[in-house]
Amino acid sequence: MKFILFFIMVCLLIGGQILGAKFQIKSFNEALKRLHKKGNVGVGTKKRKVGPGYVVLLACDSQGTITGGELMRGITVFNSFKEYGKWNGQSIYDVNARLKAGNEEARDEYSGYIAALDALEEKLARNLPIGGQPVQSHSNNTKPSSPEKTSSTPSSTIKPNFNLNTQAPNRGTGGAYTT
Repeated sequence: MKFILFFIMVCLLIGGQILGAKFQIKSFNEALKRLHKKGNVGVGTKKRKVGPGYVVLLACDSQGTITGGELMRGITVFNSFKEYGKWNGQSIYDVNARLKAGNEEARDEYSGYIAALDALEEKLARNLPIGGQPVQSHSNNTKPSSPEKTSSTPSSTIKPNFNLNTQAPNRGTGGAYTT
């Protein structure tokens, strides 16, 4: 009898964990949609062995100005994203430099924020060439009116900006990416 009661309790706990995780994923997706309306979104996480971790979403415009943020902090699956506007209107480059300039303890505490800001910086760097002007969209490109080819060799070769033979950098922050 005690074994059956123990088994039922374990099943209920696992079921609650699954439901809570589903609600957290739903909360994440909703927060991501809200912030996508405000611009590019960078995601950073801070995981801890003991104590609350967090997931931070930061949005910025094409100039690198922070337009919004949301934060989920805690231990349990009952947490949800809450608005985080501490740096709204500030440059991602300035905020990131200030956080990285802190002592080691502060950098560790803000490592998820730094990861999100790094991801945004990388996203903006991919969208801006060396001159700093936005890349022209494909919809503005004009096609020649005649289908005949002018040359059998292309005038320029597109080269990828990555090397498949090298390992991706490890941030050591628990994860960061942009959407």
